[in-house]
Order: sequence, then structure tokens, then C-alpha cells
Amino acid sequence: LSPTVGVICGSDFCNYKYMNKIKVGITLGDPSGVGPAITLQAINCLAGLAQFVVIGDKVVLRKAAQQVENCNGHLSAHYNSEFIDLKNVHSEKFKFGEVKAEYGKASIEYLDKALQLIKNKQIDCLVTCPISKEAINLAGFKYPGHTEYFSRKTKTEDFVMMLMNKDLKISLVTRHVPISAVALCLKAEGIYKTIVITYESLRKLFSITKPRIVVCGLNPHASDNGLIGSQENKIIKPVVSRLKRKNICIDGPLSADVAIA
Repeated sequence: LSPTVGVICGSDFCNYKYMNKIKVGITLGDPSGVGPAITLQAINCLAGLAQFVVIGDKVVLRKAAQQVENCNGHLSAHYNSEFIDLKNVHSEKFKFGEVKAEYGKASIEYLDKALQLIKNKQIDCLVTCPISKEAINLAGFKYPGHTEYFSRKTKTEDFVMMLMNKDLKISLVTRHVPISAVALCLKAEGIYKTIVITYESLRKLFSITKPRIVVCGLNPHASDNGLIGSQENKIIKPVVSRLKRKNICIDGPLSADVAIA
């Protein structure tokens, strides 16, 4: 899952061999953070697998390229990528490793441009580099993260954050709240919606015909049947039973080590 912009397009990018590949948008995240360097190294490693559209500031990417090349040798893949230069960072004062409202505002503007590109079907999907929550709040954007910002901008009420690797796909019931508030945020309807959205997404987005869902407990050892906390018995187990009656393959609540093993 954003002014008149400059586009840098290397000749290889325009070659016919790229025409049928998925078009991946990449936002640089906080320009003063690790995002620009990550972007350069990622598209260098993944060159040829997709068309990349990088959204950010050209001056920032150039400075990042100098640092990356000094550490890791020559980079060439970024010349095969389209670059949308929003020109919203003052080059003469720019430094990496600083938290500033200017940089927080820039990172939000990258996201807005990316949403516009998705709406206009100019990119197929979006990869976001890390933003600084401190910087965006300094700039007046009171959001705890990408997920909440995108949900507000797209008017999406029901959504789920998923963490994944090649073996596991883990959906979160709570997001960006202090540990002390997690138990208070745990509601049956929130758990139910998270599981249903996850289940349908596994079927539609990942083509898993019969997904198996495992629900983790909140307390150590998933409370040992109520000995270490009450949330499992009072909140989580009734939701799991409700979903089993819908013929969803689901187990839990289990302790995290058992669930992942």
C-alpha cells in the first residue's frame, strides 16, 4: 500500500524485458534514517525481479548512495528504477541521523504520493521504509505508525497488521500500545475480527485453501487454565470456540513458544 514531480528513468528500466513485471513502489521513510540505504541495497539485490518506483528526495538518495558505495562497493541497480523526486528536503542543511519535524513531514508526503500512485494504478503495491514516529509527531502528525496512517487516509475501519517470513504469518490483535495497556485493549470482538480478516487474507492473498490458525495466549503459559491471569478463559477461548463452529481450523490459546514450534 502522492506536486509536479521529476522522474529519473534509466534506459534499462524502459527496456521491454521489464514491461510485464509487478510495479513496486518504495517510500524512503524518514529521509534522515536508514530507509534510503535500505532501499538502495534492496533494489540492488532484487534487480530484474520487479519494476521499482522509489518515492522520496533525490538528494537524499544520492548521499545515501555515496555512503553505501563507500562501505559495500559499487551500486548500479538504482539506475534501473524510476525515481519520483518530491524535492522536500533542503539539501544544504541535510544530515543523516537527525530527528526533525522537516524530515517527519517529508516522510508523510512520501506516503501521500504513494497512495496517489496506488489510486491511479501507477504502482501495484507499496513497500515502506521506516519512519520516525518522533519526527512525524513533531511535524503535527499524531499517528503511531504506517498502519494507522494508511487506515485513516483510506477510510478503512477493519484492518490487521501482519508480520511474516517464509515460514510464519503472525497477525497482531493490538498495535503500538504500551505493554501496560495491552490487557485493557484485549476485547473479544477485536480478536474475532483479527482472526477472520487473517483467515480470509490467507485464502485470497496467499492462496492457502485451508488456513490453519493458532491463537497465542496473553499470559505466560497461556495462563495455565486461569492460574496466571484470566484473559484466556474469559476472552480468548470463547472466540476460538465461536470460530470453530464456523469450520475454521483454529487452535488455542497456546503459549507463544508452543504456537510457533
